Amino acid sequence: MAETASQDNGVRRMTKMVVLGLGSIGLRHAQNFWNLGVPICGYDPDSGRCNLAERAGIETTSNREEAFSGADAVVIASPSGCHYDDLAESLDRNLHVFAEKPLAHTDVGLSAFLSGFEEKNLIVFGGFNMRYHPAFVAARKMVADDKLGEILWARFQMSDYLPNWRPHTDYRTGYANNPVSGGVLLDVIHEFDAANALLGPAETIAAVARKTGSLELASEDCADVLLQHKSNVVSAIHVDFVTRPGNRHFEIAGTEGRLRVDLNARNLKFTDKSGSENSQAFAGSSDDDYMREAEDFLHCIETGSEPACNGREALAVLQQVLAARQLAALPKS
Repeated sequence: MAETASQDNGVRRMTKMVVLGLGSIGLRHAQNFWNLGVPICGYDPDSGRCNLAERAGIETTSNREEAFSGADAVVIASPSGCHYDDLAESLDRNLHVFAEKPLAHTDVGLSAFLSGFEEKNLIVFGGFNMRYHPAFVAARKMVADDKLGEILWARFQMSDYLPNWRPHTDYRTGYANNPVSGGVLLDVIHEFDAANALLGPAETIAAVARKTGSLELASEDCADVLLQHKSNVVSAIHVDFVTRPGNRHFEIAGTEGRLRVDLNARNLKFTDKSGSENSQAFAGSSDDDYMREAEDFLHCIETGSEPACNGREALAVLQQVLAARQLAALPKS
């Protein structure tokens, strides 16, 4: 792989990284990479977001061509409906890509895009930060080490209240309210990735979704999905925008015991088949998880190593969500 970044006395030297979209997640990524010594240019057509980023010390522009000039890598943190075109442009410009979830809102042509990145030895890094959560990492090792025995079933839940996510903005004007490229299934795609990472590849076998009406959204705000993994394990996923107080956890049961991970509380509890319990608590916060994710992207660029979630894995997860949307009779892209 051609080197686009090097190190001098431990400091990374990259010509430039462009961050597309300076909403909450884009600004977070921009600040993290800036703190890691990477020259950043943030692009957003919204002057208010640019001003906020500039107050945080990030160089910004509302000129897209200027943003890309001289860049080695791109963070795609634009609204979900823009990801497809952003990927295409990144490929044309020969850039390494950090793609926030979802990879796109449609899978049409994405496999060909990924082949193009692969042919050019360019990294496509799926932005699934749960993979850097220490409780998730520990759970994955336990599953891989057969501590649970033969897996019998699993369930994943992410329930939260959308108006609390960004209290200074109107959630009804955001991408989550787009019935084609938004909605809870595409927005809370992390649970699908977690199921795949822990239990292996899967396909969607059942799904229901609805608009509860409590949030005045045009998109679905509550959904339940069943995945069948190649191991024949069936995992159940529940996601919603409407629950107060929120919670985010998953459970996996096997012949040797049951594992429960509370992602918000950052703890893990394993109960063996005799009833004995073993709990672990993990320090830090999501800020630390996001920073580890940023460091890993840079490491992949510098060494050519495989991302924790590569483009093909991100595409497979997207296809499961799109299949769920189809089964639930949601609008097509």
